Amino acid sequence: MKQVVDITVRLGPEMPLYPGDPAPMVERLTSIASGDPLTASLLHLPAHAGTHVDLPAHFIEGGRVLGDYTVDNFCGPGWVLDLGDVLSVITRERLQTEEIPSDRHVLIKTRNSTLLRKPDFHHDYVYLDPPAVEYLLRRNPRSIGFDYYSLDPSSSETFPAHRLCAEAGLPVFVCLDLTRVEAGPWWFCGLPPAIPDVEGAPVRAIVWRDT
Repeated sequence: MKQVVDITVRLGPEMPLYPGDPAPMVERLTSIASGDPLTASLLHLPAHAGTHVDLPAHFIEGGRVLGDYTVDNFCGPGWVLDLGDVLSVITRERLQTEEIPSDRHVLIKTRNSTLLRKPDFHHDYVYLDPPAVEYLLRRNPRSIGFDYYSLDPSSSETFPAHRLCAEAGLPVFVCLDLTRVEAGPWWFCGLPPAIPDVEGAPVRAIVWRDT
């Protein structure tokens, strides 16, 4: 038996949006109910709304874009850290108390996961300080996953934590709903659509393990 958990935030009015970002919309182009032979829709979807992957070009000029990665970069062995005790900032010292295997998709679960279920953006989310990110990068992760919109505080204008990941060429998955995911080993997959020249994209993210 396998336990599979969908860790994707459902797109809609009940999810928070990053300040200034437009809301996703579905425009109905044709409708069977209106007498058309078929129903078809046009999706208006910001690259960074809801559960998505941030790529280096989002933070540094000339950084890698989606077309520079393969599906192998987005799926593989994962490791979930439960840092639900952290109230504000994740430090290197806090991470040093955790087992973090190398060569994994490292997914960080905090109290933020409950905020993803509220429609208003909360500025007091848990974030990582740069030394904590540097510590994670020394574990040679495949990616970093987080349960809110940014690794940096909402007041940041320079995004040092994200820039460290971008300089390392590392994909960062954000807005992962880890509410139902326990700490420890999982397999992870977060696949974006095949749009080559973008700096980020929505993903459908899941984790699974043998039970």
